[in-house]
Amino acid sequence: MAGYNQKSLVAFLRKNPDAGQAAAADHLDIGVSQLSMMAFCQAQVEAGVWDEIPDTAKSVKAARDNDENRWELIAARAGIGVSAVKALYEEAGGSNTGRISKNGNGESKSSKSSKSSKTETKTTRTRGGKEPSGKAGGRRPGGNRSTAPQRARTRAQRMARSGDPS
Repeated sequence: MAGYNQKSLVAFLRKNPDAGQAAAADHLDIGVSQLSMMAFCQAQVEAGVWDEIPDTAKSVKAARDNDENRWELIAARAGIGVSAVKALYEEAGGSNTGRISKNGNGESKSSKSSKSSKTETKTTRTRGGKEPSGKAGGRRPGGNRSTAPQRARTRAQRMARSGDPS
């Protein structure tokens, strides 16, 4: 298993600031799984692709919500661990349960707290494209049973069905 040198990764990122993790791994002649996201993010900060930020709740929240940074990148920029970053984010009033994504117009939209999602009602579909019945979990009262007859599982069930034990 070939390793990599952090200095050569930083040098590559200085020359190619827009390169992703896969391109960096290809340049280093290693697999993407051998280059952890945390090590890649630390190299980006060291190469000057991203600036360092203070390890405060306000700056962590701004990096997550405004810059749409990953947890690992925020941790590398602040010089702390990912769990500490998540704790600071929650302290600032954020909820780390959702993902940050782009809506169809290219505008930032957080799936965890969106103004439009609070006012609109969302229709959910269950597996198979059927509308939920309004009950908990959208299930029918009898569960997810098909209308076809169930196969007899025990000898007593087989006997009751046809009188033939086989």
